[in-house]
Amino acid sequence: MNYFSTKEERSKLLETFYTLDKDKNGTLTREEIRLGISLFYVMIDSLIGYQKIMGKDYNDEDLDTLIKKIDLNNNGHIDYSGILS
Repeated sequence: MNYFSTKEERSKLLETFYTLDKDKNGTLTREEIRLGISLFYVMIDSLIGYQKIMGKDYNDEDLDTLIKKIDLNNNGHIDYSGILS
């Protein structure tokens, strides 16, 4: 399923995946996603105080829900190929 209409959107998503995929195995685990969210909040918080507005705690259930919505082959991870196909 293709969620993106332009090459630029797909390219930006792929770049983000490569950044978050610390072990470079082509999938994003719960912990890689958690790290990415944490880094995002640190960056935004330093710029505009985003933490004060949204909070920054994501528990395992929240992350599992996110993964289930994006995990097209139900393997418990987010795969590059599933999102970009």
